[in-house]
Amino acid sequence: TETTTTTTETTTTTTETTTTTTETTTTTTETTTTTTETTTTTTETTTTTTETTTTTTETTTTTTETTTTTTETTTSTTETTTTTTETTTTTTKYATTTKPPTTT
Repeated sequence: TETTTTTTETTTTTTETTTTTTETTTTTTETTTTTTETTTTTTETTTTTTETTTTTTETTTTTTETTTTTTETTTSTTETTTTTTETTTTTTKYATTTKPPTTT
């Protein structure tokens, strides 16, 4: 009695598990904050105060006082007293001749 028991049990378990988990988390947070605060305060104050006070006081006082007192006193006293006392005594003697009338 030859009993040949050949039990060929082949159990091939091929478990190939390919798990490809590609998790790509790309978080790009780009924050560009440009704060440009330009405060330009230009205060230009030009104050030109030109105060010209010209006081010209020209006082010309010309006092010409001419007092000409000409006192010319010409006193000519010509007193001519000519007393001519001429006494001419003429004694006329008349000779009275009585002539008779002439008869022609």
